[in-house]
Amino acid sequence: MATSSLEKALEKQRRDAEKHARDEAQRARDAATQNRASQIVAGQPTIGNMRIMDASSEEILRILLDQNNTDSSDELRGNYDVFPKAYHMSLKLEFEKLSMYGMISTPQIWINGMWELYITPMGLSYFENKEKALKEDKKKPQNTGLIIGSIVANGSNFVFGDVNDSTLSIDNSITKIEQMIDENGGEDVAELKALLAEVRDLLENMKETRRIPKNSSLFTRLSNHLAKHAWFYGTVVSLIGAEAMKLIQG
Repeated sequence: MATSSLEKALEKQRRDAEKHARDEAQRARDAATQNRASQIVAGQPTIGNMRIMDASSEEILRILLDQNNTDSSDELRGNYDVFPKAYHMSLKLEFEKLSMYGMISTPQIWINGMWELYITPMGLSYFENKEKALKEDKKKPQNTGLIIGSIVANGSNFVFGDVNDSTLSIDNSITKIEQMIDENGGEDVAELKALLAEVRDLLENMKETRRIPKNSSLFTRLSNHLAKHAWFYGTVVSLIGAEAMKLIQG
């Protein structure tokens, strides 16, 4: 029996609905992966202007560098077998973290077990830069106060340095963050600088009034940059927290 126009329309509607449901489920999985990756990245400490990656990200990056025989940022591709089996099911998360750290770009994972990506110049020099940062950090005097750009997350708590001993002015701190924005902000430079200007106003208000004003809108907009610019979120929250601690401690 020939299929009627109505039956064809109903069948098409059913297929479209199924495709929409699959797409929505995939978007939800992708969002969950991005959220988890941003939490991990934001929880990593920074030394100077460099964020130190978590252990699994470093392991994956080492493997990728071993696969890269050109010492350049040319496209790199392979299959799951180059990674330990423990990472096969979470490879999307690992690539997402490396993207947020700035180590790789445009990663793709295919259902046939293949992947491809680009290692960025930052990724190529990560371990050398980390070694230099650690050496420089060891040379610094201990307990010298808050280092702007350095924030450690422990669960849901942020741990800062000894704020009382900090002699950094707001202007000096803002200038340092502005330099970081110019270097790492990419296409979001203007938006990040606008947010930083609001943070400066907030800090000056806190100093003048000796109170912490409510500004949920500002913190919401800062949080919107957590996934892509975790370093910016960390340094700004660190700066606000330092000023708040001064108020609390009198």
